[in-house]
Amino acid sequence: MKATHYIYTITLMILVLSCHAPTKKILTNDSKGLSFPPGTVQVDDNFYVDRNEIGNIDYREYLAWIIRVYGSDSEELIAAYPNESVWKFATKDLQQYETNYLNADLFSNYPVVGINRLQAEKYASWRTNIIAQSRLIQMGYIKAIKDQTKDNLFTITQYMKGEYPYTTKQISKIEFPIYTVPTLDEWNRYVLGITEKKTLNYVILTNNDGTIRKATKYYNISQESITNKIGPKSNAEFLPMNNGLWHTIGNVSEIITGQPLAMGGSWLNTLTELNQNLETEFTQENYYTGFRNVCRFQEFTSK
Repeated sequence: MKATHYIYTITLMILVLSCHAPTKKILTNDSKGLSFPPGTVQVDDNFYVDRNEIGNIDYREYLAWIIRVYGSDSEELIAAYPNESVWKFATKDLQQYETNYLNADLFSNYPVVGINRLQAEKYASWRTNIIAQSRLIQMGYIKAIKDQTKDNLFTITQYMKGEYPYTTKQISKIEFPIYTVPTLDEWNRYVLGITEKKTLNYVILTNNDGTIRKATKYYNISQESITNKIGPKSNAEFLPMNNGLWHTIGNVSEIITGQPLAMGGSWLNTLTELNQNLETEFTQENYYTGFRNVCRFQEFTSK
């Protein structure tokens, strides 16, 4: 484990806060409001989806925070760290990724893999609280802490109960985006636009005017006539779908919460295979499955 790669200073304005996004006001008992949630596409009035799969750089920010708070030899870091050994089971030309895929700058914007469902869910929980903390600091309601430790961690619940020791102003009501790993119903909703499954040729590969798209422009998938596997690609490579999301089909499969499934297929699959089945059994981490977050706003009131 190359934990030392992550020992660098990060601020609360981490990468997950820096992207363009739809706008929503945080509801507070004063006139201040902020744009939310960053890096997402709005599916409906209160349902947002990450434009991209969670990248190595995003997950490295999370690991750096764990090191800073719990230490480089902590159980928390061991529990959160991706299983890099999964690349041993890839084709020979990809096995080198075991030593450089997570850490190398070249792969910063590639989807993180080697993650299990619990790790993905804990990342989403961390992201919820770190974004809320950053916004409250911006609004002047809590103090920024230079040396955060496990003894002074921020949580939304703690703040709303009036128990956070670095509070400068307590507010009675506020909304924050709550990040989660999508359920199967949610995945079907933002990928297929429905709650039933349809073939890719009808739903995914059709433009608004009814013309058929070329799959190679939109998906990192294996071509029917090519047997070698090309590996994952950058989160911004190829083109987004009509809904503004990248790589919901192909590239890496995406973890579903509540069921032993990953959805959308990966670069290992052909279009024919994906038209037959978008589901993959997922019971442990592997080299072709990652995840993205969805979020909804939730109102919190002081207790």
